[in-house]
Amino acid sequence: MENQSAASIDQLREKLDWDEIKRRYPDEWVAMVDYDKENHHVVAGVVVSHSSDQREALAMAGSPPKMAFLWTGKIRSLSFWALMNARRPI
Repeated sequence: MENQSAASIDQLREKLDWDEIKRRYPDEWVAMVDYDKENHHVVAGVVVSHSSDQREALAMAGSPPKMAFLWTGKIRSLSFWALMNARRPI
């Protein structure tokens, strides 16, 4: 039983590329630590929380010293895009 828990923890700490994050967590807010950027965009990271509810995803993430917080779904309007990017630490 202990090995299963360790394996689950290792899976949670797995660094995923952005396409895989979008596949696993469609239309959700994701909080990531240990993330990589290219041209000012997050391209990979370790997901620490995810939810379709923005506040819930932030609350579950806690307060890591450095975190990226992104939406994995389609951007429906320019105001939504502005909101999403205003909360995105780059």
